[in-house]
Amino acid sequence: MLSNTELTTRLIKAYRKPDRGRIIRRLRHRHATLDDLSSDLMINKANLSQHLAALRVCGLVVSERQGRCLRYALPIGPLRAIIDDLSSGEQEGENIKL
Repeated sequence: MLSNTELTTRLIKAYRKPDRGRIIRRLRHRHATLDDLSSDLMINKANLSQHLAALRVCGLVVSERQGRCLRYALPIGPLRAIIDDLSSGEQEGENIKL
């Protein structure tokens, strides 16, 4: 299991790519398929697939096969608390630059 420091470091690196930050924030609310994410975030599926693969390798996103589709979600645990903290700062109007 990764430490909170390692998870935070990985999350900060992911947020450097704006689309990856958008994916993480979207998955904070509910799991989604590639089609869901592409439609919601207006990112083409090829680019989205590459971002999701990178996020999975880092342990920031998990996937579960459901029939012919993969359903993506945030892993349960400390990462969710870190994302919630970052997201609450954004909602309160803090300008978070990572």
